[in-house]
Amino acid sequence: MVAKYKYMKHSTNQLTKILTAAEELFIKKGIQAVSFTEIASCCGITRSTLYRYFENKDEILWEIHHRKIGGYSSRLMEYYEQTNKTTYSRFQCFFHLLKHILCTAPHDLLFQSAFSHTYTRETMDMENGIYNHIFSPDEFRSGDMLRFLKGSLFHDGSVRPDLDPDEICAAAIHSGFGAVTALAQSPDRIIVRYHTDAVTLADVTFSLFLKAIKKEMPETDA
Repeated sequence: MVAKYKYMKHSTNQLTKILTAAEELFIKKGIQAVSFTEIASCCGITRSTLYRYFENKDEILWEIHHRKIGGYSSRLMEYYEQTNKTTYSRFQCFFHLLKHILCTAPHDLLFQSAFSHTYTRETMDMENGIYNHIFSPDEFRSGDMLRFLKGSLFHDGSVRPDLDPDEICAAAIHSGFGAVTALAQSPDRIIVRYHTDAVTLADVTFSLFLKAIKKEMPETDA
């Protein structure tokens, strides 16, 4: 069932308050440990009032994810429109997006980390479950990041010809998100231990990946 709030025209501030409070609870306590009643209590409202917006905890969880994915996809395409639209540039845009999230909203990464098991389970069967109730067919959906990185012609001369498209795109997604999530979890410890900051380490990590996939241009005689 589609979340009830989608049919409501008022209380936008209350909706934002609910989603913000729920996200903080999910990050702090873990998704399984948070109850529908606890979310209502944290917002200073009754369970019945919360029910006017959402049927259950899962709808709240997926709507938080839905909003974040919408923001990510919009920013990703903004980056991409400013490039020469090669395969290599798509990887640059993807890593630029991850760096932006790490810099501006590290809590997003902590939420997605907590959410990852639920996300994987629900998106295994694209025909059922809450996923298709929250995401419309024309929105950025599960698997679209992989399709974005592969493009319509992966081997366009901008990346190494020996790369397997599926493997390198999957590696970029999982290692990229894994890196920024780990960095978001312990930024203070990174400064103390390595005398540098999380964003610098992300830059180094992504630069090495990009260097490894870029097609080397043949040297020309001067």
